[in-house]
This record gives sequence, C-alpha cells and structure tokens, in this order.
Amino acid sequence: DDAIRLPPAKRFGSAVRHARPMLSLDKAYSAEEVESWAAKFEGDILVMPKLDGIACSIRYDKKGKLVLAATRGSGTEGEDITANILQIAGVPERLPKGNGGLEVRGEVHMALSVFERFKGEFSNPRNLAAGAVRNKDSSKSKAFGLSFGAYDLVDGGLASEREKFDTLKQLGLPTVDHEFVDRKGIAAAFERFAQRRSTLDYEIDGVVYRADRIDEQERLGSTAHHPRFAIAFKFQGDSGETTLLDVEWGVSRTGTITPMAILQPIELSGAMVSRAGLHNITQFRALGLTQGARVEVTRRGGVIPHVERVVKPGPGKKKFAIPEQCPACGSPAEIRQKRDGEFLQCSKPRQCITARLRELEHFAKVIDIQGFGPKIVAAVVDAGLLSSPADYYRMQLSDLVKLERL
Repeated sequence: DDAIRLPPAKRFGSAVRHARPMLSLDKAYSAEEVESWAAKFEGDILVMPKLDGIACSIRYDKKGKLVLAATRGSGTEGEDITANILQIAGVPERLPKGNGGLEVRGEVHMALSVFERFKGEFSNPRNLAAGAVRNKDSSKSKAFGLSFGAYDLVDGGLASEREKFDTLKQLGLPTVDHEFVDRKGIAAAFERFAQRRSTLDYEIDGVVYRADRIDEQERLGSTAHHPRFAIAFKFQGDSGETTLLDVEWGVSRTGTITPMAILQPIELSGAMVSRAGLHNITQFRALGLTQGARVEVTRRGGVIPHVERVVKPGPGKKKFAIPEQCPACGSPAEIRQKRDGEFLQCSKPRQCITARLRELEHFAKVIDIQGFGPKIVAAVVDAGLLSSPADYYRMQLSDLVKLERL
C-alpha cells in the first residue's frame, strides 16, 4: 500500500479504501424481530452494546506494527486517522511478537466521565469524539482522551466470535463489553444492557447481536447494505403524535425522489422536529397518508425522524399524489423496483443533479452562508435535509451535527 509509506501526519484525512466493506447493521425494534433473525442459523449468539461512537478500522502489518487506521466513511471508503489513533491510550502501536497481518475493527468513543470536562462547550460525546478524531493536530486530539473498543477481527482465520475476542485480549486490545447467549437468552440480554445503560461510562443506543460461528456467518453472507449474520436491536427513541401538514418530495444525488412529511413541530429527544422521513413509495402507499392526519413520529437514531403510522386520518381524507415529474428538473418521474421496495426516480438524474447541486452551492455563495462548499452541500442533500434553497432556512443545528465532517 503506497500511502502507508508516507508518515501518518502527511496522509491524515486522505481517502482509504477498506479491504472488506464496513457495512452498516440491519435494525430491529423488538425481541421478536431478533428471535426470528436468530432462527436462520445454528449456534450461540454474541451480544454487545452498540456504542454511540465512530466506527473505525485499524490495520497491523505482518510485523505487528500499527500502520493504518481509517473511519468507516461510506462503508467502502473512509478517511485516514492513523496519527490520532496512535494517540489513544490502550491501542497498542505494536502487537506481541509473532502476531501481525491483522485488521481490527471497533468504535472510537468518549467516556462520559471524560466528557464531563467539556460539557459546557459541546452538546454530546459522540460529536465531540467525531471532531477530535479528525483534528489535524494530533496533540489536540490526544488532549480529548478518546477511547477505543474492538468488536471484530478480520481475516484472522478463526472459527468463532469467542475465539476472536480471546485473541483480541491476548493481543492487548481493549474490547467492547460482550457476552454469549443462546436463542432463549436474546430478550434477557437486551434487558440487562438496557438496565445497565444509566451506569455505563459510555453512551449506547442499542444492543448488537452476531452469530458466533464463522461458518454460519459465511453461509448467511451479506446484502449490499448489511451483513445477514448480525443485527442491532435499537433502544426506542422518543415518539409522539402530531399533525401531518404536507408532503414534500426531495431529490437525492442519485436522482431518487423521496417523500418527506412536513409536520406541526413536536419535541422529540430534546429537539424540535418539523420534518420526518417516509422511506419509499411502497411505505408511502402503505401508510395511507391524508392531509391533516394525526401521525406517530419516532426519532430512532439517524438524522431524520420517521413517520411510523397514521393514528387518525385527516378530516377530508384528502390523499397526497405521487408526482409524475421530478420536482427538481421537471423530467418525467419513473417508479422503479429495488430490493427494498418501489422507489420514485428522476428519468434524467445526471443533468438534474449536477444542475441542482450547482444551484445550491451558488445560493450559499451569493448570500454568504459560510462552510457550504461542494462536499458539505452534497452530504446535506444526501441526508435529505437540503433539496431547494429554502431548505437552508429550515435546517436545525441538531440535524447537521450528526453528519460526517460536521
């Protein structure tokens, strides 16, 4: 790897392609969902808390020297943070003699006891950890006292998760808290972590389950989005009822046209929410939304809250139409079948998206909105927060701080 020949400080922030994609996890919101997932394989289940931090990959060369560390990024490509990972206490710069050629994956996070020192200046430990790990000055990054917890060992040729965790400990790497259960222990394990949540020295937003046997993991395989052998049982975010005022259709950078609910503002998890995701055409139709309907909205991690169900239809039962044209460029809109259901798509995405991103960048420049260059505009468009210049005035700080680079 040519990039590794450069000293860590020189290559900081540069793109790193992951040897194996760092996929996100499929999510469950009930023990029943996890139990039906677990019925698809044999053997025990690894259970660990889902740390609310920054996923990261650390590579050790054949001699056991830490040579590369990168953020998860898009899953296929992250950014080089080697210089700052070397500053984290507990992450060995060298593995014990005779070990090497390994990739360790885990979570960079900030202990709540450490966050106490910065509480007045920063809103939460995750955002502070995300900023600290990307600080170009590694001495400043070190001053934030970050922690690392390993949860995976890639290509070690081991037969089970038990063996992986034993190996990680022998190598001197700090690991995430974990236990092993059988199918009957799934719900109880979740309860144990949920009850301990308030006493832990780190933030968790759920519990992760993973098949213990590696042969079963290989048999189950992965989708393009997530491994089939692992699942995250998320703690339920705040939910509440409010009135659906309108549906807006936003266009992503790939040309997918996604419905967004415009709501009577409601406070969830300490933030005012006035917009919520409606996923895709399949779910949009299934919800049966009408103007003025009472809807249940949940903030389940992520940037955009979601409409879960209609509590009571609107007074006139007036349905929302699916647009026939792309709202950004006026080209015909097409319904396309994908793995997760039907999606609305602009028929000329290339010309439409380029023109719109330019318009949004130009608007930010003309009215002097600081910091909205091409990369940030693209990221905010992808998150579904920015579709037209008017959206600049609707954005909330609490939405933006959850995005990469912000």
